[in-house]
Amino acid sequence: MNIENIHQLLGLSNTDAQLADAIQAHGGSVAALSPKTLSAEGSDFVHLEAKDVSLTFVPRAAFELKRGEPRGRGPYIFAGAFFCPAGDDHVDGYAGIAPFGHSAVTTRESALRVYGEPQRSMEDEAVFEWDQWTFDGRQVRTYYRDGALVDHISVSVPMMKR
Repeated sequence: MNIENIHQLLGLSNTDAQLADAIQAHGGSVAALSPKTLSAEGSDFVHLEAKDVSLTFVPRAAFELKRGEPRGRGPYIFAGAFFCPAGDDHVDGYAGIAPFGHSAVTTRESALRVYGEPQRSMEDEAVFEWDQWTFDGRQVRTYYRDGALVDHISVSVPMMKR
């Protein structure tokens, strides 16, 4: 599975072989999850450093409460993926195809070209902070640095409407 399609596994758990195998194929391991961190902070990450992608997991009960019934049966549910094209001092940045896209997304202009008109946006004093879309029941957000450069793209199972 190409990393830009990892969102297809959202809702699976740390004990599901399909998810564990996909993570391992990209240089990570579900064994990196810390029950202590998950309990204390409510989430933990598997970092795929070679890809500049991080996967977030939450305890099953928290996922059920906020996002509905998970697809997997294990204790920790894959709830979101973060693609970081901007990089930082320690990483080059994600350079692959954007999730649900056909090319890379590195600026707000390229996000609008790839994803179309956002369903929601947050703008503060004429500077865009983020844009949001929904594709195949998944929430996609692009978060910006200085209103233009994509800091990261998140793909997640949306919160349930109450």
